[in-house]
Amino acid sequence: MAVEEDPAFIGIDLGTTFSSIVYYDTIRKEPVLIEDETGKEQTASWISLSQLDTGGSVVVGNVARNSTNLVYVIYDSKRIIGKNESDVNYEDRERWPFDVRSRDNGCAYIECYNPLTQNTEGFEPEEVSGMILKYLYGIAQNKLGNRPISNVVVTVPVDFNDRQRDATLLACKLAGIKNVSLANEPTAAIIEYKREYPNSLKGGDKIVVIDFGGGTLDVTCCKIANDSIIVESCGGNQNLGGNDFDNVMIDIIKERIKESIPGYYKRKRGMTQKEKIILNKKLIRLKKESERVKIKLSNKTVTELNLELLLSDDYYDIGINIDPTITRKAFEEECDKRGLYKEFINKIQGVTLRKGYKKRTVQLVLLIGGTCKMPRIREEVASLFDRQTFSDKNFNPLSAVAKGAGYLAYSKGVDCVSNKIVYDIVPTPIGIEVEGGIFESLIKAGEAILPKNVIRRRYSTTVNNQTYAKFKIYRGFGKYTNSDGMEYITTLTINGIPKRKTGKCVIEFTTQVNENGIMELTASVVGTDVKTNLTTVVDLSKTEEEVEQLFEHFQMFY
Repeated sequence: MAVEEDPAFIGIDLGTTFSSIVYYDTIRKEPVLIEDETGKEQTASWISLSQLDTGGSVVVGNVARNSTNLVYVIYDSKRIIGKNESDVNYEDRERWPFDVRSRDNGCAYIECYNPLTQNTEGFEPEEVSGMILKYLYGIAQNKLGNRPISNVVVTVPVDFNDRQRDATLLACKLAGIKNVSLANEPTAAIIEYKREYPNSLKGGDKIVVIDFGGGTLDVTCCKIANDSIIVESCGGNQNLGGNDFDNVMIDIIKERIKESIPGYYKRKRGMTQKEKIILNKKLIRLKKESERVKIKLSNKTVTELNLELLLSDDYYDIGINIDPTITRKAFEEECDKRGLYKEFINKIQGVTLRKGYKKRTVQLVLLIGGTCKMPRIREEVASLFDRQTFSDKNFNPLSAVAKGAGYLAYSKGVDCVSNKIVYDIVPTPIGIEVEGGIFESLIKAGEAILPKNVIRRRYSTTVNNQTYAKFKIYRGFGKYTNSDGMEYITTLTINGIPKRKTGKCVIEFTTQVNENGIMELTASVVGTDVKTNLTTVVDLSKTEEEVEQLFEHFQMFY
């Protein structure tokens, strides 16, 4: 009789530039990072189509990033997922070797050349994230053998909206991952810190988590209450991350090259496919070299460009005179000019001061993500909080989110106290548009995400014989739905209202946020069976038919 394997628990940090996966080792009582095929614990969030024309499939991860045939690659999909094309950062788009286009409904998709069909191919951002997740999940399955995987927790930025969370769940479905739940990245990090250093925090302690990765900035304030971690304030900036500092370095290097080789990186109208390939190779080499130099300057004040790798052989061989020296001072001055440090500090203060988290009132500051390794970033944080409150130097800022996700996955599958101690919150008010374009909040910022936390409001019909009603859902801090920063989410329509005089029919509107941070909406006519539900389980911008087509397209690359 076969012995049934114990279930496995998986955590995935799906990052903009790098991703990680862990399993929870129930014997060692700790989450363990799983290495990829290159022996790395961090996997590049890249895919390459370069092997399709030779009978191969899509290449994912560090192999895709490190390939010498860097032509048809896609990365940074997390900066595009769940967004409209008009919301995708234009500075990023200028530097990507692929294009971002708009669907008829405004949603952004990625267009990259397919060497097999010798034509451009459209990819939804969910597909690219799905390919990365499928790769990570595959190496986990190989590591764990035939063990069934019970629970999987995938992390997302705290400021991800419903569409972005939906799209991430859809990416998981494309990858064939089941039993998935989402967790906010800073929450996972603090869970891991509390697991590694259980005696370092006591009741009443205040913690600030600053998660500054490749694509996003997340800030979370939480308090220890007995054995609970209560999130009191959180927020983020999806358009600020290590990539933005990379872009500064890219521009510094481009300007250096431009002085000796005018037009080297210039895009031209009507470029042939061969010319596009040549330019894309230059852009990808430039991106990788910019990342390398930026990282070097975190440990050194001066470093040099690798011109041999940066420039193509035909230019390098003729001995172009380019100064290879890059200083940390010059780099930081340019970042300062562009307001990156100011934007970073403003976001932190916007979240922390909301609940009075400031110097001498905070006992622990967790700096998470690769961008937090930059000296100037640490100096900026030290100006807000006491440096001695920074986390233990042995705490790994690169693996904390993945490990915390792995522990959360384990805690969901067993009778473990940790599944009762995380009280996350809604970071931004959610509400509806009422007469006059006024935003009426249904869920306030700071509301705890709890299964029983259901918000109910009642509204009466506004015209005689009204048979339907529409509720436009928005998110933001504005007074009116057209105020700056307000985000339209979706519309809930209820049909079949009995024909009665104005105000004689009452509609009850119910809203709650589930454990994945996604809204569940219900509207019903009081005293009747008329009811409608809207639970955003897949991207609201896609129909069932479009989702089926997406699955078919995804499978073409395997």
